[in-house]
Amino acid sequence: MKNPFTTKPFSRPLCWGMATLLIVACSQNREQPATTQAPTRMDPPQVTVLASLPDSNQPKVILLADRPKPNVIANFKPGKIHSFIDIRTQLPVAPEVQGTGFFTTYSTENGLMSDMLMCSATDRAGNLWFGSINNGVSKYDGKTFTTYNADQGLANNFVNAILEDRAGNLWFGTFGGGVSKYDGKRFTNYSTAQGLTSNEVNCILEDRTGNLWFGTMSGGVSKYDGKTFTNYTTKQ
Repeated sequence: MKNPFTTKPFSRPLCWGMATLLIVACSQNREQPATTQAPTRMDPPQVTVLASLPDSNQPKVILLADRPKPNVIANFKPGKIHSFIDIRTQLPVAPEVQGTGFFTTYSTENGLMSDMLMCSATDRAGNLWFGSINNGVSKYDGKTFTTYNADQGLANNFVNAILEDRAGNLWFGTFGGGVSKYDGKRFTNYSTAQGLTSNEVNCILEDRTGNLWFGTMSGGVSKYDGKTFTNYTTKQ
């Protein structure tokens, strides 16, 4: 009597076929890449220098009362008045004509500290400020020229940029000395020691939130929020 549980062995071709299907299925599962999450967006790195600096690196504050008096010239020679040529008649515009058509030129003969100027600005009181090459800054109130330089505490006598901030402070960007803040009584000087990206400051801007931005010759830009410098270069 035959064993009811005995079965015929599989044929050799059928075994080879099933083995081939199993190998293909396993290889497909192994080659399937694992599911990964999309990379999250990374903000560009920022180089930030905090305001908690050692005493030796605190901004340098210089009181005007402790320094030599600024150079003041009140009774200076009147500026030269130049008139336009009327293009219709090729004759000078008559002196009695009011309005446009005249230039008044001021130089060192009239009290200006230098004939080589880099920048100018008007403060909220109506004073004109002029930054010079190697001679500091001059303030002109319509009657008097007052000149401030390194003797009074300015960071450097080469002044590239002038800005009055919303608080009424004047900022002077210098070539080689960093930036000076002037509040009418003292100069406070900031340089790379306090976190400024470079001491060669070419331009200054105040944004709508009150941050100050300093553009430099070769170090990128620095943002100053009153406490912290954040520096941006080509790396960002």
